[in-house]
Amino acid sequence: MANGPPTPPPTTETEIQDQARVIAEIPPTATTPLLPASAQPDAFQAAFPVIVDLASQSNFQGLIQVAENANLQSDADTNRRLTRLLVLGPLVLAYLIVDDLPPARFALTQLSEDISSTPLSHSLFELLASTWDRKHANVYLRARELNNLVQQPSFFDEQLGSVLTALVTIFVEAFRRRTVILLATSYASLPAPLAAMYLGMKQDELLTAAQNEGWSYNGSTNVFVPKIEASIATRMMQPRLSPSSLSSFHFVTNSVAKLEL
Repeated sequence: MANGPPTPPPTTETEIQDQARVIAEIPPTATTPLLPASAQPDAFQAAFPVIVDLASQSNFQGLIQVAENANLQSDADTNRRLTRLLVLGPLVLAYLIVDDLPPARFALTQLSEDISSTPLSHSLFELLASTWDRKHANVYLRARELNNLVQQPSFFDEQLGSVLTALVTIFVEAFRRRTVILLATSYASLPAPLAAMYLGMKQDELLTAAQNEGWSYNGSTNVFVPKIEASIATRMMQPRLSPSSLSSFHFVTNSVAKLEL
């Protein structure tokens, strides 16, 4: 449902534990292989377990370096394989998480036609374009669409889908944190509908989030008064894994390890 409201992240300890439990209980089912079983793993397949591990540590700069090195080790043949998406998807999302957009755009524009025409590449480019233009409402919409795509049973690689789902969640959280700082430093007061648009939240979610950030709210005028301290701004700028996202990475890491045995 691409036009529905955004699914809020878990906010209570019970919700976080429930979501983590659901992810942890997913069995590592077999997916359609990207290469025949007898074929040697290419640079992208070899890099994927390392990428998952680095992402689980919130080491997004390390992830970027490994992914870019895999791109350098590829050749004209491997660049046309679907396995390139094992690296491309996490790479683009890692760049978005750290708010380094030009190299994310470069990575997408260097794809062969075979790969650039895939639904995943198209969805990544739309998310990047909305983020680049700071079209906040579209960013949350494109993130939901990307999540919907990679969670489809027909998605070509289940483990990649799990990794991308977790990375999209981290990106949305990081984008919201940066937006909160922008709003707090740009507005003395902010109408609730405008805040909801910028943060991709419904009214009840917005009230809870604003209270957590120390914003005051005037119910009679439906206006927020943002407040932020320098120490909070510094903390909020650090992309971090939520417990549910960390559980996703642990699930994928364990699945990859089992396949390598």
